[in-house]
Amino acid sequence: MEISAQNDTMLEVKLAIQMELNFVNRVLLGQDTNLKAIGAMLQLNSPLPSHNGLKCDAEAAAKKNLESKMDHKTAAPSEMPHNSVGRPKRHMTNCKVCGKSSLYCYYGVKCCESCKQFFRRVVVKRTLFNCLGRKCCRIVENASKCRGCRLDKCLLMGMNPTLINVVQSDEFEQFITKLELRKQNAAVKMNSFLMHSSSETFFGQ
Repeated sequence: MEISAQNDTMLEVKLAIQMELNFVNRVLLGQDTNLKAIGAMLQLNSPLPSHNGLKCDAEAAAKKNLESKMDHKTAAPSEMPHNSVGRPKRHMTNCKVCGKSSLYCYYGVKCCESCKQFFRRVVVKRTLFNCLGRKCCRIVENASKCRGCRLDKCLLMGMNPTLINVVQSDEFEQFITKLELRKQNAAVKMNSFLMHSSSETFFGQ
């Protein structure tokens, strides 16, 4: 019985639509100028008959599609999908330690991958390198030539050993203290050296 009622309702809807279309065609062709009939048809703006919540699927789908497009156009920039175009571009700069090209910050300093790995190995292995010369080697020319001066410059540029993920222990704390003392000594050495030469000579700056 329910299926039969739905079929009857659908038939009524189709007949009502067909009658409205026929009337509109007659008006457009000048075949029907009855004002009362036109007024009656204009009152057909009320919803079409329904049965048990039956709706026009085509109308509902069109409305949903329109709302989806409007939501997409008015979406905030933060809600829009991220892509390579919308991402902020990274600017290539020079490594603060050796002067090579660098894109990222490691342990608090803009540096290259090579200097990052060097400083990490120093902290993980707790190794202190010493300069065999005057402790003012030009790191820019050859970073691997003097590991002692390279370590000093890493510290002077602000690389933070506590940002490296290592197991905390008393020995590690003692090593951090040694690095802090070494940084202070390197700063004193740099100030003394700058009094007798330009800043471009020291560490290749």
